[in-house]
Amino acid sequence: SASAGDRLSFVNMFVPSNDFFYSPNGPGIALWSSSGVAISGDITNQISIWDAGTEVNQEPGVGPDQVQRQSGGNTCAADSDNTVRLATDTFGNLPSVSSVYRVTISVK
Repeated sequence: SASAGDRLSFVNMFVPSNDFFYSPNGPGIALWSSSGVAISGDITNQISIWDAGTEVNQEPGVGPDQVQRQSGGNTCAADSDNTVRLATDTFGNLPSVSSVYRVTISVK
């Protein structure tokens, strides 16, 4: 349930990657319109894949330092850009958000 002014925010790791995650754009998804009406419907287009900037990016599903193959904590080289930012598809195999997620808001 939500009250006027509330926003939806969440984070889910993109596995297999070094430090990519799915999350809404900006400060979260507004659950109410500016006129005070509760939103409803598919809001998947407000979700993006982000790069946490903690580890050097390796090809998703292949990199030896990704969580499922990492030999231990903090074993990957640090990312030279440690800012959180939209992930870039430098390896050509990031799936579209809509092929992984579907986020729908329902009003009851």
